[in-house]
Formats: sequence, structure tokens, C-alpha cells
Amino acid sequence: MKNRTPFFKQHLIFLCLILFCTGIVLFRVHYSGHTHYYYLLWNLFLAVVPYGIAVFIYKYYCQNPKKYLFVLFLLSWLIFYPNAPYLITDFLHLRTAYRAPVWVDVLMYFSLAWTGLVLGFASLRLIHIVFEINFGKVRGWAFVIVMVILGSLGVDLGRYMRFNSWDSIQKPKLLFLGITERILNPSQYLGIYGMTICYSAFFLLAYLSIVYFLFPEKEE
Repeated sequence: MKNRTPFFKQHLIFLCLILFCTGIVLFRVHYSGHTHYYYLLWNLFLAVVPYGIAVFIYKYYCQNPKKYLFVLFLLSWLIFYPNAPYLITDFLHLRTAYRAPVWVDVLMYFSLAWTGLVLGFASLRLIHIVFEINFGKVRGWAFVIVMVILGSLGVDLGRYMRFNSWDSIQKPKLLFLGITERILNPSQYLGIYGMTICYSAFFLLAYLSIVYFLFPEKEE
């Protein structure tokens, strides 16, 4: 099978995006004299992780996803995947503080959010291709929809419950209780359900909007 994914160009573009985001965060820290913004670099790193895992899965398990290690890597990808779209929620920290023009902060948060979304969608697309090749288009798109919903839920868990990917290993019981509480008492968390539904709709539409620019279909 011919590799349809332009990995070299894709990696180069992502590298430029990451360097740009890193540069503007470092400029913000230098300009303001506050190290508060270093957390954005950590969030950016976490957004890169699912893409790296997805590239590995695509390269080594595209033709044989039935190996037991495939399930392990897929679960690892799912645990880290919400970190990519999570970057759009950092806009909540936008403020005209620490003596910097507001356009600097707008550009900083937008560039990080865009990079997170593109990394997340690129990783999702790679796994999507693996599922389409091995299980068909219908199951492939069903997988995408489920992952988009779970990713939106993960954004909620990270932003409002302050869980992170490592808590799935370090605090699995607490994470499980937090999720089941929202499932069993939906009336108490209508705002969370509304946010998850709206995020899921947006992420799915955004995925459909850009996926064919990243991975154009081969012309017949």
C-alpha cells in the first residue's frame, strides 16, 4: 500500500507551528517578567504526545491492528488525545495583564489553540485511516464520532475537574467516581453536558473541514 500521508511535510509544518508557539510564549515571559506562562509550553507538549503515538500506530499497525500491543497503544493515544483540543480552553486565561499589548496574548492563545487542534485532528485522522483500512468506512467514521465525544468529555475533565492524563494511572478510582457521578446525576451537570455536546459538534465539524486539506483524497 502506498503511504498517502506526507509525513515529512506534515512534520515540518508541525515543527514550525510548535517553534512559533514556543517563541511567542518565551517572548511573553521575557516581556512581562512573569514565568506564569510556562504552563502553556507543558500543555503544548502534551498535545504533541497523541500525534506521536498515532504516527507510531499508523506506521507499525496499519496492516495488522489485531496484535495485543495495538490495543495498548490505542488506549494510550485515547488517554492523551484530549490534551490536543484542550488547548482551546486556555483562552479563559486571556487578560490584559503583565504589561503586554492584548494582541500579543490573542495571538499567543490562538496559535496554541490552532496548533493543538491540528495536532489532534492529524492524530485522529491517522487512527481513522487504520480503522477504515481494516474495518471499513462505516466503522471508521463511527470510531471518529465516538472519539470526538470522548475527547470533548476529556476536555471537560481536564478544565473543570482538573484531571490530567496521568490521573488515569495515578488516580483511576477518583477519575472513575468523577465520571460516574456525572452519568448517574445528569440533572446536576446540565452545563457540563451542554458543553460536551457543543464541543463535540464543533470538533466534528472542524475535523471534517480541515481533514481533507491535511490528507487530500487521491483523485480517481
